[in-house]
Amino acid sequence: MKPVIYTLIATLLFPALTAHGADNIPDAARTVSERVVEPSPDVATARRYADFPVSYATGSASISLPLMTLSTPTLSVSLGLDYRCEAKRVDEPAGWVGLGWTLTGLGSVSRQICGMPDDWHLSPLDLRAYSKDVDYYNALLDQKKDAQPDRYTVTTPDGASVSFMILKYGVELLGYTELRIDRVEDPDNEFGTEKFIVTSPDGTVYEYAEKERIEYLYDVEPKSGSTHNTYYTATSAWHLTKIVAPERSDSIMIDYAAGTTWTKSKGAN
Repeated sequence: MKPVIYTLIATLLFPALTAHGADNIPDAARTVSERVVEPSPDVATARRYADFPVSYATGSASISLPLMTLSTPTLSVSLGLDYRCEAKRVDEPAGWVGLGWTLTGLGSVSRQICGMPDDWHLSPLDLRAYSKDVDYYNALLDQKKDAQPDRYTVTTPDGASVSFMILKYGVELLGYTELRIDRVEDPDNEFGTEKFIVTSPDGTVYEYAEKERIEYLYDVEPKSGSTHNTYYTATSAWHLTKIVAPERSDSIMIDYAAGTTWTKSKGAN
């Protein structure tokens, strides 16, 4: 029997992120919050359900609005809007569906960049437990090496999620999961990731290949001495693009439409 392919065209914002910061300090030292770069608000809000699940003890209300369902003989995708009732920060950015709202039913692999991107070719990840190499610490200060692994979080359409890191030997899970996570290396960058392939316990395969890019600039103008500016471009999320049934009898394809650029600035200037 010839496989049947269904296509779901999701008109979603797929923004490029630009973050700027400035401060009058004489070196590149930054606070923890400034060294951690989140993905776009839409991806970050979806990951929040995995990081902070709703507790019945808090009495927090949750609002869910179904939008549409696409079904095949063996697969089903249901899109909806969820609202999380919680306090909002003054500077909290809103996604394209509104502040506090999250589009559900698809999935993504989000990336929280800690320090420098692990796949940035100018400062690759280099973890050392105990080192007496002064050049190593100088390289960390000059941002030519990175000693902070990025954190990844995968979410599937059925709500399964888990966080993980990517180390030299492969994927390191940060919690228990029955999901199998396979990483496909970027052909142009040995440290980079082209896409993720996630397999559920029942054999359903999820492919995350649509990339969301981020551009980060930390511009420092010290009172004296040399400047230490930080700049990089990196992938902050891989969005779900394909779902394959366990029997490989049919599949669902998801396409994304580009949206506007989301910018966050921080600093006195």
